[in-house]
Amino acid sequence: MKKVINNAAQFVQRAAGFSSKVTIHFGGKTVDAKSILAIMGLGLGQGSKIELTADGPDEGECLDALRSLVEGKFGEG
Repeated sequence: MKKVINNAAQFVQRAAGFSSKVTIHFGGKTVDAKSILAIMGLGLGQGSKIELTADGPDEGECLDALRSLVEGKFGEG
């Protein structure tokens, strides 16, 4: 569980560094990607497939940074 919380915290910190609105879509739900409680409420686990969207002046850079974080397994692999 600690790993899940740490990964969610890293994700939120990275998303919060951008001014764009960032959302996660999973299991029919859409949540604010800058809210750790919202992300934890999705019940994501290793291998979960999510859709990310961003809307704002730095949306492309934001999505690239978040994709890199996830694809890089949060710096663990």
